[in-house]
Amino acid sequence: MQERLQKLIQEALEDKGFVLVRALISGEDTLQIMAEHKDLSPMSIDDCGEISRVLSVLFGVKAPELADYTLEVSSPGIDRPLLSLQDYERFKGRDAKIETTSLIEERKRFKGVLKGVDEKENIHLLFEDREILIPFSVIARAKLLIPADLLKKHK
Repeated sequence: MQERLQKLIQEALEDKGFVLVRALISGEDTLQIMAEHKDLSPMSIDDCGEISRVLSVLFGVKAPELADYTLEVSSPGIDRPLLSLQDYERFKGRDAKIETTSLIEERKRFKGVLKGVDEKENIHLLFEDREILIPFSVIARAKLLIPADLLKKHK
């Protein structure tokens, strides 16, 4: 169902100028949608409302089994999840937190600066003053970290 759901939502959002970042069924009755503009311009509350309306109609027509779900629509935010190889390339130079399913250099959790992706689908991460390689296939979760300069402004 997840693959069908992703495809259905992606097609509907593309027609409206958005890109699906993630669709996730949470709990028994919540469908979380994370989306952004194709041109990467900032998302507004009105954009989230438009996506919600589009998807509510879509589910009523093409996926009635989802019509009763509570729909939560949001932008990826500044601490967005990293879900694809393209994300790791796009956000080179940003701080990220990565958790793996298997040990790499005797650990599973890393914080560092993204350095991109190589042809073998390894993520290059500047970690503790050295570059390490993390195979994309072993990443359980990853997200960007809020830049330190933004945190300082809000203290």
